[in-house]
Amino acid sequence: MEEKKILLLGGDRRTVWLARLLLKKGWTVYSGFLKDRDLPEEIKKWEPEEEMPEKLEAVMLPVPALGAGTRLRTSLWPEPVELAPLLDRLPPGTLVAGGKLKPLVEPMLAARNLVGEDLLDREELTVMNAAYTAQGAVEIALRETETSLLGARCTVTGYGRIARILARYLAALGARVTVAARRAEQLAWAQVEGYYTVEISRLAEKASQTDILFNTAPGLVAGYPVLSGLPRDVLVVELASPPGGIDLDTARELGLRVIPAGGLPGKCAPRAAGESIAHALENILKERRATHE
Repeated sequence: MEEKKILLLGGDRRTVWLARLLLKKGWTVYSGFLKDRDLPEEIKKWEPEEEMPEKLEAVMLPVPALGAGTRLRTSLWPEPVELAPLLDRLPPGTLVAGGKLKPLVEPMLAARNLVGEDLLDREELTVMNAAYTAQGAVEIALRETETSLLGARCTVTGYGRIARILARYLAALGARVTVAARRAEQLAWAQVEGYYTVEISRLAEKASQTDILFNTAPGLVAGYPVLSGLPRDVLVVELASPPGGIDLDTARELGLRVIPAGGLPGKCAPRAAGESIAHALENILKERRATHE
């Protein structure tokens, strides 16, 4: 049986669990820019001064792939790492998988004739990530407030995957859930699923009726008009990736308690999230083999 080799570059606790799972499945696993006490000894540490491992079936970047600018996301490494010099060392045709490859990573891959696969384009992964994020958001709300979610007035902005699952979890715990969304079909679905609804443009009118505000929208939805209308003891949980939908500077000036909570799957459920990444990666490789047979 041909040896299956993969190189993991950067990442967080999800990557550690991904490495452990791939080892169990018989992969030869190399890792670079990854330090963790739970990383198995069988992992082959790769150093930048070494030659790249030969005949790699895939190179795995983090989810998301980048941290600041064009630097590799390296939550478990003390120094910044630029991605481009690493890609320069890969032979053309190498499969490079990771999350959020648009807009910066994909052109870098194309310029080097590398094959990119964005794991966050895979529905099987994005749905599970949404569930882990929603669970993490509930955990934050329970930990950071001195009351119960039972009867709490929770406003969820946006109505994509994360918001839809989060609203369901909150309602199951007895919260009074209001969904604020832009599109008429989103508001219709939220209403059918049993929640109060409000158009994003009218969110300021309902701000005073909020105990916990969860934002999942990637664009600005809560500036001064909304934030100034919130109760002073409100909890604001920002789930969207930077810059997010909350005007953080204004929130701080108003003395509101805001918790930036991006990347929750890697923080609250790294093992399950790592397993989901492994599942999506194996599906990609299976599909690629099928097309080449």
